[in-house]
Amino acid sequence: MKRFSFARRTPSHIVGILLVLLVFCACAALFSFVVMTRSAPKTDGSEDVSGIQGEVSLFRNEYGIVHVIATNDADAYFGIGYAHAQDRLWQMDFRRRVAKGQLAALFGRSMLEHDIFLRTMRFDSLSAQLYRQTAPEARAALEAYTRGVNAYLAANKGRLAFEFDALDYEPDVWKPEDCLLLQRLWAWEMSSAFTLDLTLAALADSLGKERVLQLLPTSGNAPYNSDAYYAPAVLDSLLPTKPASFGLVGNAANLVTMPLPSIDSLAPASTTASVSAGTVSMRKPFTEAQTRVSALRKSAVGSADTLVCATGRAGKELHTLAERIRTTREAVQMRGSAIGSNAWATRPSAIFHQETDTLRDTTTGQTLVVPRLLPDRYKHGALLANDLHTPFSNPAMFYEAHITSPSLNVVGFTLPGMPFVLSGRNDKCSWGVANMMLDDTDYFLETIDSTDLKQYLTSSAALSSSASGGAKEKFFFIADTIYVKDSSIAVLDARYTKRSCVVSDFPTLQSGLLRGVKLRSGEVLRIVNDSVQNISQKPLQTLFQRQKPEHRCITFSWTGHYMSDDAAAYLRLNKAQNLAEARVAVQTIGAPALNIALADTEGNIAMIPCGSVPVRSVSSTHPNFLRKGADTNEAWQGTGVMSAQELGSLANPPSGRVIAANNHLQRSNANDGRMPPSFLWDAPARAARASEYLQDFEHLSANNMTIMQTDVVSHVAQMLTAQLVKEFSTTSATAQLRLQSEREGLKLLRAWNGEMSATSAAASIYAVFLERYTYNTLSDELGEALYNQYAAISRLPVRAMLHLTAEASKGNADSSKAWWFDNKATSRMETASEIMRQSYSEAIDVLLRRMNTDSVAAWQYGKLHTLTLRHVLSESISPAVPQSIKNAVESRKYELSGDAHTLFGSEWQMSARLETRFQPVLGSTARFVCDMQDTLVYVALAGGNSGEIFTKAASNQLPLWLNNVMIPLSISREAHPSFEKRLVLVPITP
Repeated sequence: MKRFSFARRTPSHIVGILLVLLVFCACAALFSFVVMTRSAPKTDGSEDVSGIQGEVSLFRNEYGIVHVIATNDADAYFGIGYAHAQDRLWQMDFRRRVAKGQLAALFGRSMLEHDIFLRTMRFDSLSAQLYRQTAPEARAALEAYTRGVNAYLAANKGRLAFEFDALDYEPDVWKPEDCLLLQRLWAWEMSSAFTLDLTLAALADSLGKERVLQLLPTSGNAPYNSDAYYAPAVLDSLLPTKPASFGLVGNAANLVTMPLPSIDSLAPASTTASVSAGTVSMRKPFTEAQTRVSALRKSAVGSADTLVCATGRAGKELHTLAERIRTTREAVQMRGSAIGSNAWATRPSAIFHQETDTLRDTTTGQTLVVPRLLPDRYKHGALLANDLHTPFSNPAMFYEAHITSPSLNVVGFTLPGMPFVLSGRNDKCSWGVANMMLDDTDYFLETIDSTDLKQYLTSSAALSSSASGGAKEKFFFIADTIYVKDSSIAVLDARYTKRSCVVSDFPTLQSGLLRGVKLRSGEVLRIVNDSVQNISQKPLQTLFQRQKPEHRCITFSWTGHYMSDDAAAYLRLNKAQNLAEARVAVQTIGAPALNIALADTEGNIAMIPCGSVPVRSVSSTHPNFLRKGADTNEAWQGTGVMSAQELGSLANPPSGRVIAANNHLQRSNANDGRMPPSFLWDAPARAARASEYLQDFEHLSANNMTIMQTDVVSHVAQMLTAQLVKEFSTTSATAQLRLQSEREGLKLLRAWNGEMSATSAAASIYAVFLERYTYNTLSDELGEALYNQYAAISRLPVRAMLHLTAEASKGNADSSKAWWFDNKATSRMETASEIMRQSYSEAIDVLLRRMNTDSVAAWQYGKLHTLTLRHVLSESISPAVPQSIKNAVESRKYELSGDAHTLFGSEWQMSARLETRFQPVLGSTARFVCDMQDTLVYVALAGGNSGEIFTKAASNQLPLWLNNVMIPLSISREAHPSFEKRLVLVPITP
């Protein structure tokens, strides 16, 4: 018998095993692909549905942009609801769950604390109240939209987006109220005051009001001159005078000029973000250049107002509460300084740049001045541009759509979950929106009755030495059940006043009654007691023992809790046929408060503030600190809010343009004896840059508008760099530079024009210098924790640094503002000049380590400023999701230009971890441009229109967006030939 040789047969066994594994892997990959793409929307053919009267056509182009064509309005709204569900159902459902506080049911115990806070916002009951008072025509639109969403759900059971499979659940049916639920969630996301007020109140508790107000310049314009010569306000009627240079120095003898770049010299390539990918490897871990936090603080000038904040425990408790809200928002991708945006409109060039020729009448001999006939390429209607600043995410927040019926023809950006176009145009009008940066929230210090903890005092007598005799109200409690995945339920009994929930309960809940408690099957957790009706004193005393003996608690007022009819406003705006109708339409907008730029086919333009504005007494507490809840003068006056249109508006100004870029609304702070609507404006850098462009262009066009939208020159960088260069203008100062890289970096900054280009090494040096300069100036006074919280709203630290630097440049060493530059850990008094020079050296040290090279020219900004579009499933709230899925749902890294103060917005956070500190978190994710004399509009989206992330349309707009390529869309009522795919929704006959 032949002897068997295993060794000889081994290779064939290995080949067989490898073939089996290969087939298995191929099958697994095919299965995964099928599972992940089976929910890809059907874009061709027909679908039988109920809920419509006639056929509805959904046309799509290669970018997944939908054109809905219907025979009546209701069917058109049905069609956009169906399209939203096809492309963005999971995003809609996730945001609905955020608003309802239902995240723990999907993601487990880690989201329970976030759910607790979100439940007490009562978005669900708020949306129900809003729906009940919605105008009939808007309610009909919401109901038709809802039928469209639910028709898709009914027709696609078992074939929904892969996220539903990954998290093992099915969505509930859509309700009309859910549309308003998501609209109010968007309003809350746009509110920066909601977290910032708590931080400022905690700072006031530590440093006193006077010090904190120095971080919140009341002019809104600093360091621009007091007459705001180049700081345009939203309601300015004239263009400000363009200065020859910017600088922060205080006297002409030492003026360091920083020439503004010529618009004509900026080639399109210089404003284009790089599409190159890559990550930066670190040679070794970086340790912060200097730790400057000291427990020993030099006393502040002025005394703290003990009623500014809660009590002796307030600083810590307010910080904890603010951190709770901030982490909740970040957990659901609400990052950055609150949604911003740029919006501007200009009149036709024949009006805006009136040019003339001088002719001689040969008959009469008179000299005539006549309008010059402009070439056709210079002829245009009113121009409008809008870029919406939202957190970078996958999918993007907005959705491109064209909706047509016999009485409706509108194209632009919609918010999935709502049937209306928020930024776009119809046949006669166009509009763009920008956050007003309204201070829409106040926190109130309530007084609890010391003899009965179930009551609080409601009159000004509550703040007297004896609380007896003041009017009293009982807290009421709302029980709420929160389901937790793989665990039990948690039941909340949250306290409420007539104003709001008691938000100061949450730090106690977090630290005492919930954290560390393990949920077991059948176990119920309550904040206060098992019986709402028969509540006793003992558990209340246990819960609030840390509040004794002051007996204080904190509530809030927010404009989003007031009734308004936003749905009707957007519906009527979508149908407005002229500026007069548009102005009337937006009167019923409540929250968020917006500046809306308008343009029409007659060449008219306007800027209309809209929304609910708090009515505060001018003699009451500063709105960014805690107010006395039982003092009637501290409460919002009258009905609580007024229409923003009472603040003024602007139509067809002599300048020929209107601009809103989150800058201050008006020059004067006085407003009929009322408190100014906000102190939270952004620095006017973007608005000033837009004004500069509109003055420098010889003639305007839609193409010019797209160039403006991607401009990355920062006035803030120009001003601060001018001052930094001045600090090294002497031979002795330059001689102190230790490294060759420091000298080379300074040489780059001297020649730099402030352009935050991805390829610029000077931009990298400036960005890291700004972070170091801010940290070294403020962190020792604020403390590490409060500094990080304050710096998370990046526009305010930058405003503060501009203001403090401008004051220091005046050379007044005794100025109270010079106190900020002193290092509290040393015995000597440091100056702003010293801190600037130190911060520059630290910035060079950071870049040497971070870039892993001593070649300064290689320190390109894009290597720091890398963009990744992240999906919720790739975030930390999804620990159970396999890493393979997390990798699949994230975009690759892109090197990006811009920062928070360039027209191409791209904000990074000073408070972020070192490894992610300069990565963009919020920016110009959606861009819109139109010429009202043209039949095209132009759009771009950071990502794609589809939320089905494994389809082409989920990401194929990103390369265009990065390279400033806009997609033209026709406003024709007929589908454009490029919309090749057509799905027909056919009504089911009874």
